[in-house]
Amino acid sequence: MARKLFAAFLVIALLVTGFTAASITNRTTPAFAQSTDTVLLRFVHALPDAEAVDVYVNDGLVVPALAYGQATPHLAFPVGDYTLALRPAGSDVADAAIFSQSFNLAASRTGYRQNTAVIQADEGGNPALAIYFDDLDPATLGFARMHLIHAVAGVAPIDLQRTDGAPILQGVTFNQVSGSVNLPVGNYDLVVTATGDTPENALLAVGNIEVNTNLLYTVIVIGTASGDPAPAALVLTTPFFSNPAQDEILVSIAHGSGDAPTVDVYANDTPILVGLAPGDITPHIPLPVGTVRLSLREAGALPNSAAAFESEVDLSSDSGAATIVALGSLADGTFNFSLFADEIADLDSATARIHVINTVTTGPANLELSDGTTLASALAPFAASNPVDVPAGTYSVTGSFDEEAGPVSINLPDQTFVGGTHYTLLVFSAATPGLGLAYTPINTASNSFTGAAAPEVVAAATEEPVEATPVTTDATPVAVITTPPPLTPIATTPVAVTPPPVVSAPPATQAFTGVVNLDSGVNLQCREYPTSAAFSLGLVPNGSTLILQGFAGPIDPEDGQPNTPLEPGAFDNPELAQDFNEIWLNADWAAPQGGTIRCWVRADFLQITYKGRNINDIGKFFELVELGEIDAVPSNYPGGAVDDSAIVVPPSETAPQLPIATVNVNPGVNLQLRRTPSIQAESLALVPGGTDLSVLSRTEITPGTEIGAPQSPDWYFVQFATPDGSALITGWVSADFVILTFNGRAITAEDVPLAEDPLPVGEILAGSGSPAIAIPTEAPIVGLVSIPGGDGNLNLRDRPSTDGILVTPIPSGSNVVVLGRNGDGTWLNVRYEIAGQGASTGWVATEFVTVTRSGSAFPINTLLITSGEADSMN
Repeated sequence: MARKLFAAFLVIALLVTGFTAASITNRTTPAFAQSTDTVLLRFVHALPDAEAVDVYVNDGLVVPALAYGQATPHLAFPVGDYTLALRPAGSDVADAAIFSQSFNLAASRTGYRQNTAVIQADEGGNPALAIYFDDLDPATLGFARMHLIHAVAGVAPIDLQRTDGAPILQGVTFNQVSGSVNLPVGNYDLVVTATGDTPENALLAVGNIEVNTNLLYTVIVIGTASGDPAPAALVLTTPFFSNPAQDEILVSIAHGSGDAPTVDVYANDTPILVGLAPGDITPHIPLPVGTVRLSLREAGALPNSAAAFESEVDLSSDSGAATIVALGSLADGTFNFSLFADEIADLDSATARIHVINTVTTGPANLELSDGTTLASALAPFAASNPVDVPAGTYSVTGSFDEEAGPVSINLPDQTFVGGTHYTLLVFSAATPGLGLAYTPINTASNSFTGAAAPEVVAAATEEPVEATPVTTDATPVAVITTPPPLTPIATTPVAVTPPPVVSAPPATQAFTGVVNLDSGVNLQCREYPTSAAFSLGLVPNGSTLILQGFAGPIDPEDGQPNTPLEPGAFDNPELAQDFNEIWLNADWAAPQGGTIRCWVRADFLQITYKGRNINDIGKFFELVELGEIDAVPSNYPGGAVDDSAIVVPPSETAPQLPIATVNVNPGVNLQLRRTPSIQAESLALVPGGTDLSVLSRTEITPGTEIGAPQSPDWYFVQFATPDGSALITGWVSADFVILTFNGRAITAEDVPLAEDPLPVGEILAGSGSPAIAIPTEAPIVGLVSIPGGDGNLNLRDRPSTDGILVTPIPSGSNVVVLGRNGDGTWLNVRYEIAGQGASTGWVATEFVTVTRSGSAFPINTLLITSGEADSMN
């Protein structure tokens, strides 16, 4: 229902965060002094049926005339208990409120607690208040952070993903606490979908977001399921706090050159800004103090391409803040960077400070406010004005600058200038002359808007508020304060998966790896040549890790095999491939029967990683090819045994197709394989979790009433090959402890034929081996996700870093298959499967995972290194 409604609507993607709906960037700045008795709070009007409202806190007017879809900067409030009240804009304080709600702002033991308060409708259409935590903690230079808030009642859980299908944030429910994800700087063309759906069925398009370093991007989906008003994506940007562990300066970066193109900005070869156009100016962000090499490349150029301009800049200022401006002309060689100090000290919360920078080359600039206040008078080219302090209020800006043909008029329409905020006006002359504006809240408080007054604090809070729902371990949680029905966590059901083959060799360092990523019970053909017509060297179990040697390229006429099943010229131009299903990879497989087999596999059946980072885009794959990180392998090089211990065992062509029962039990627990379908029957073997059993038939037994008795009436008669291949065992297992599939799709008990009377009896066939049964390796290495307190999720990321993109949250108590580790063992490479949604591979923090094999602790240092790092544990 909601999908059809959403798809028809025009989406408004607003880069907003001041008290405006214009493209202006908000700022909760590290310039705020850290305090344990102050809380930062910004308000977002997402109440669909309400007109502009006055926001009162404890009967004090804090924000006048806040319109639907608008957000304020973060305002500082003392710790305490408060009551929020909304009145129609312009009402008297004595008029009845259209909504009121009590809330608590509690002290933080570590400094500021910063929040976004969303005023929205609950599922009954009534006004409600939801408060979300804003994670402004520092991140690695070159990374930003993104948070998704679902504020549309009546709409199912949503995902935020790129248009190419790469997930950003998943499973976010209305009013639901969710974590955040760190993202590398770049352009992100985003859509919102129903959870688990594809971009083609997007509920709404967010559009392209230029993600820049050290900024929190909060995406809030607002509107109604009925379409009145239409759902929209509101994008708020907020700079991070400074890193207390290093000396930093607040830096704004501006593009003031008249002939330079839109550029991407690099600091010491690390991308920090994308899409900086002439006239653009950023908010102040924290950067390390010292000399930095700034490079400009034309927007969208590869990182290893030649820079259009680069120069060393000394990032320092006695004031603790500065603006770097790209000035001059590339054509005449006058282009350069200039640094202007910004005065941010002693700024009163009811006063706005305005600073003007003139970047035009032809003459002086003059600016004044609508009340007659002079901001700049005959300001010379490439110069900055002295700061001017004005009372908080609404002003327009008018002015001019000189050119050879005469003065050019410039203006800025009515703008709310918020108290406690530093504003920079950039006078520029490009294709269209104008004024650029950026602002940085320094000391914003409850009296920073015109007519606002500091509310009286009712009572001081002494404890942190209770969080409604615990969330991801490496993302700080959100506190939701609301009167609607209680929140329900997203339900996920972990299932056991086929374990990867165990590599007995010492840990190795590999840059490119691939994990077989198929449905449970399905194995991958390991081919002699890169074609499905080639001889199969074996079946690689689902979840296995392969070491990638290269991709199929042109044949080698001298050393390659002359007679192959390949079509002539099949891989002469591999770089023209449009999708991974057109690429074959040459890979090493640690076969279960021993040794290593090198063979060819289709790329689209693997989750490919490079130095621990998932490669899901074919363009990214070939960028690494161009950089020489992976090479072509002649397609007429045959696969085969790499060492003498390897034995090629091709799959039987006559093996019958049978349903698969995958053992689904807790880590370290084995399933009893019984002689007859009863928990009282003799146990013939203990089957490890994740093992695939071939299902021969089934029967129905009335469930017993004794403790531990299965609840399902169905039992399956199965075949099980012992790990060493010495015996084939038949027996019965309860349907309660297995997942049933056939050719990779889920089936039900009714799809399995009933056994005839008399029921077959399980037996041990010593010395038997059957090509119809995939012989398992040793018991799998498994991990149990354990979050302190027993609740919450662990982030599965695309690489071993908290800066990695979030693949999916894994609930506490879930099982994962452990594939490897990073160099120092602080991250585990795992495979996680959700019933009905397929498997995901990625990285999780080791400290939140208990790793075992067959119920015993498994040493982390013996795991295969799959991150491409050197081993620092052994």
